[in-house]
Amino acid sequence: MRKLRDYYHWKKSNIDKNDSSQVDAAASFENELICETFRLIRTDFNRMNRNKMIEYYSKKSMKDFKKNKLFWKLYAPSIKVNSDKTNFNKIVLEENGILITNPVEVGNNFNQFFTNIKPNAFQPDDVCNKFIADNFKLLKENNLIKTSEFKFRQTTPAIVSKLLKNLDESKGAGVTGIPSKVLKHSHEELAPILASIFNQCILTGIIPNEFKEALVKPLFKNKGSPLDNNNYRGISTLPPIGKIFEKLLATQITIYTDNTFI
Repeated sequence: MRKLRDYYHWKKSNIDKNDSSQVDAAASFENELICETFRLIRTDFNRMNRNKMIEYYSKKSMKDFKKNKLFWKLYAPSIKVNSDKTNFNKIVLEENGILITNPVEVGNNFNQFFTNIKPNAFQPDDVCNKFIADNFKLLKENNLIKTSEFKFRQTTPAIVSKLLKNLDESKGAGVTGIPSKVLKHSHEELAPILASIFNQCILTGIIPNEFKEALVKPLFKNKGSPLDNNNYRGISTLPPIGKIFEKLLATQITIYTDNTFI
């Protein structure tokens, strides 16, 4: 680290105190040197702090930080800790007393299992729909809510650009293979293109399949037998572009429900 004295190449004794221009120039020069010194010290500190942080946390595993949301928010993008994630190629399942070891067959088994999971509802769909319809009708009759026709509005490049800039760089690319970091740092170039695609989706009501497809990885729940697919949960990675489109539509829905007091 450079020392403060290395930046003072002038002597105050050579300044004529009766010459205000010399005094002002010396003061301005001194302020610039102090600011430059502060920036250098700050850079050195951040570098040393980062190196020490990486050295300390790189020896930890994910189990040490599972409940520390602040840690992941501040430091996870900067380091790579020892992962506890299940190696998909090493998963072995059992079905009807037969072991499944082939990775492709294991993947197909999980795909069928996760796609056939159904929510445990206490009431059938028709009962739920009738309850919602009856209650909305009652609220309208009592003038407790005011509803109007809802339609999705077309978006603009400026709105899409803002959503791109807010992308989390640590999220996966999904089936599209385009990393979030690339989308985020190319927001100015991509915003007009994506805005045009999103507007076409809104006009036609057709959404590309790539927006809806997710890469699902099985994660063992650390309980029960690892041979049983019921003891795994699916971790889905959706494409960032699809999530941006979802946020765009969700924002419009939220504004509508807030304005109509729903």
